[in-house]
Amino acid sequence: MTAHRGDVWVESDGHDTHVCPGSSFHVLLPVEQPVIGEEMKHRLLQIEAIGFQESQAGGPASSDN
Repeated sequence: MTAHRGDVWVESDGHDTHVCPGSSFHVLLPVEQPVIGEEMKHRLLQIEAIGFQESQAGGPASSDN
C-alpha cells in the first residue's frame, strides 16, 4: 500500500455472535501515481525491505502489505 500511496483500514461495530455485524475492509488506491523524487524512491525501497525482512523473520505484520 505504501508503494502505491494508498491506504487500508477496517471498521467494525464490535463482536456480537447473535447479530454478526461483520467488518468492513476498505482499500483506497489513487487513480494516478504522483511523481516522486529519487530520495523518496530510495526511502520507499527501504521501507519495503524492512517489511520483507520482518515477514521472513516472523516479526510484526505490517498493514501496508
